[in-house]
Amino acid sequence: VAVSGGTIKGSVVGGHADNGSVTGNSVAVSDGSLSTSVYGGYAVSGTVSSNSVAVSGGTIKGTVYGGLERNNGSATNNSVTIDHTASDSGITSIGGNVYGGSAAIVSGNNVTIKQTSGITSVGKTVYGGYANNGTVNGNSVAVSGGSIKGSVYGGQADSGTVSSNSVGGSGGSISKVYGGQAGGGTVNGNSVTVSGGTIGSVYGGGVKIDGSAPSNSVTSNSLI
Repeated sequence: VAVSGGTIKGSVVGGHADNGSVTGNSVAVSDGSLSTSVYGGYAVSGTVSSNSVAVSGGTIKGTVYGGLERNNGSATNNSVTIDHTASDSGITSIGGNVYGGSAAIVSGNNVTIKQTSGITSVGKTVYGGYANNGTVNGNSVAVSGGSIKGSVYGGQADSGTVSSNSVGGSGGSISKVYGGQAGGGTVNGNSVTVSGGTIGSVYGGGVKIDGSAPSNSVTSNSLI
């Protein structure tokens, strides 16, 4: 699916299944106004893998998902790239959250935020991988430009296991960065590497309520 202008009031979905596998779909947005959310791949129940969303211009008022699975399935190797690349001083704006992948089992998803020209803006939170209750492993976020008003999580779960996720920051503005975080459960082996940009707070890993958070790391070359 390619969107290069106009106004879209409903969702934009690269690939969809009520029950089954959604693989290898893509959405590219280079301009226009999108009133709700964008999904590279979406399944009510099943497997969502290797889908992508690339946003290089325009305004998306809702949430962006590389891949979303609603029940107890998996989201693997999905990606979102947001980068204002037009040769002007315009704005690429995301009003909601950004998820590389969201499901019960979430692995290998990634989000990249850049600002080649103009302004790249994300209004809420960025997740490499997210699970309501499950396993979040090996997801990543890379930020080299733009403004993110919310926090950035390599991996996050309301409850479950969050391990081996990462965030790399080399530019841009972010309020808080977490390599991995869980509302309750185990957070292990996540990392944050910062070489530039403006970041309010940095956490290798953390647990909000109950659980453990061993072996997390923060490597900070510079914090401004």
